[in-house]
Amino acid sequence: MRRVLLLCAALLALSLAATPALAETDISGQWMGSWTCETKPCKGKKGSITGTVRQKGSELRGGFNLLPDATGRLMSCNLREGSDISDNTFFGFLTCGDEVIRMSGTVNGSRISGHYIAHGLGRGTFELRR
Repeated sequence: MRRVLLLCAALLALSLAATPALAETDISGQWMGSWTCETKPCKGKKGSITGTVRQKGSELRGGFNLLPDATGRLMSCNLREGSDISDNTFFGFLTCGDEVIRMSGTVNGSRISGHYIAHGLGRGTFELRR
């Protein structure tokens, strides 16, 4: 009986070790969508956002363009260190010149939707699609 239990325990341990880890949500690729400012100081009510994300593990890098900025021009931004994803939760920092935009959202397949806040740009919502 003891041998049978040891054999079962060994087989269970081997099967757990051979089971691949669950893959993290991969958001690498091209994204496009929109943003809407909801709380002052809004320097624009709404606009578009396009960009590319590169993912390595949970770490994210990439760049985004927001249109319009406060002057109606294109604003180029980079995902900076500290941006990451865990399960289906996205958390990012966009550096746009002197402005830092904090973003958090939920990934649902080929969509990311959530909220942003930036000292000089107000706070609001965004939605991205692949």
